[in-house]
Amino acid sequence: MSVIRTNQQNQVQLWHEVNMGDRPATPVGHLLSIIGHDLGLTQEAGRSRVIRGDPNPGMVPEGRFSLSGRKISVPIEEEMVGLFFYKLLNGYGKSGTPVTHIFKMIAGAGENDGPYLGFEVWDAEAEKGDVLDGCVIVGVEGEINTDSTEAAFTFEVAGCGKGDFDAATQEDATPATYNGELYSMVNASIEVDGAALDFLTTGRFAFSRKVSVRPTPDGTPYGHYVILGGVNVCTVTLGGLWDDASEIRALATGAAEHYVEFIFAPSTGTHGLTVKYPEMKFRITAASAVGEGNERECTVEGTGYKQDSGDATSFMATLINVLPDYHLAFIPT
Repeated sequence: MSVIRTNQQNQVQLWHEVNMGDRPATPVGHLLSIIGHDLGLTQEAGRSRVIRGDPNPGMVPEGRFSLSGRKISVPIEEEMVGLFFYKLLNGYGKSGTPVTHIFKMIAGAGENDGPYLGFEVWDAEAEKGDVLDGCVIVGVEGEINTDSTEAAFTFEVAGCGKGDFDAATQEDATPATYNGELYSMVNASIEVDGAALDFLTTGRFAFSRKVSVRPTPDGTPYGHYVILGGVNVCTVTLGGLWDDASEIRALATGAAEHYVEFIFAPSTGTHGLTVKYPEMKFRITAASAVGEGNERECTVEGTGYKQDSGDATSFMATLINVLPDYHLAFIPT
């Protein structure tokens, strides 16, 4: 009888790739704390076009492998979360002690050593795992609410469809680990134009990069490449109770421009993470449906953009911790 495995011994690590899909000979792994994920390759169903004078389908050809729209949710650990922002956003700078890391979306080639990553999904009990080559982080979403739980982000992953199944050994048996404080939702806040809005009960944000995954005729079922291009999408939803509808809807007055910050902090100390939309306009959305016994809510939705802000970006993250440099974290000298 087979042993039924649970998810409690699932491990995920990632590493830098110089060129998409080219796994390093000795990957420098980073072991992640995870809340959940659905990382994995999918093989497309082959489709036969042959007409045989028979209503029964003919033998199908081999289908290509792909990886798109996959998600990994991670708690906000103050050093580990920077790995994702470093690869998602191509602008990077650092200064000071403790170190202030600034990640932002910029035009041009960028400053983050390229976006490519490899992932390993490992089962520590079964001692086997899958390896995913040629991946990129293409989006992030998060929420601040009134729950008593860890603050967390969900990152979206796309890839070239290349990898290995059921690997018997880990690519990096001694990956870097991150054991800092996991930020709590209790210490998170939302600010608009530099002021905390105590009438809000929830706030959600999302940033996504335009991406397409294309096959190449290289004689294998993998051989895809990922194209990052086009205009990024920046959105925010802020909500509160119906009693505060006038204050919430005031954010969407006329053509008023705002900047919005989602602030995540430790229980004590000066470290922290701020996700910022430097320029945003809100619009009114319909209030929640009325039903028996439910609390009626009011929301506004915002769209971020880059126009003339001094931050020179539509989306950025500022992370303060003691890690010296994310470039060196991925590519040690």
